[in-house]
Amino acid sequence: MRVITTDKFLKLIGEKKLITEGFNPGNLSGLDTYTFSLGRSRWQIMSVGEIDGRKSRNIIRANFELTDEGFVLHRGQFALLVTAEVIKFDARTMCWLSTHPTMAQLGLDFLQSSSLVPPGSDGRLTLETSNRGPCAVRLFPGMKVVKAMFYDIG
Repeated sequence: MRVITTDKFLKLIGEKKLITEGFNPGNLSGLDTYTFSLGRSRWQIMSVGEIDGRKSRNIIRANFELTDEGFVLHRGQFALLVTAEVIKFDARTMCWLSTHPTMAQLGLDFLQSSSLVPPGSDGRLTLETSNRGPCAVRLFPGMKVVKAMFYDIG
C-alpha cells in the first residue's frame, strides 16, 4: 500500500479519477492530503421518543438543503451531511478520513462510524455528524470538514 502523492493525485484528478465533481485545488495541502467540503444536501435525524435499533424504518428523516445562511447544529444534535465532492474509486484506490482539526476543536465529529472509504466507492461521502461541544455551531456549504489521505493498494 502506497500513499498517493500530491503530484499523482493531481494527475488522477485531471483524468477524472478519484474526485469527479467539486474538486477544489485550495483544499489540497502539501502533506499529500485533501480536505473535503460540506455540500448543500443534508438530512437531519428527527424522531420523537425512542428509536428501536433493530428497525431503521422507524427513524424519521427530514431532508433540507444547506443554504448560504448556514445551518445551526446544536449541542447533542446529530445530522447526516454530504460532501460537495463526488468520488469514484477504482478497485486499487482507498482513503482514510479524519475530522479537520478546526472542526474537532469546536466539538464537531463528522465520522461516527468508519473513517475508511473502501475501493470501488462512488458518489458523495455521507458524514455522520454530531456536535459534542459546549455550544451550537453554524455550518455552511463549502466549509472544510474532513481530511483525506489517499492510497494505492494495488
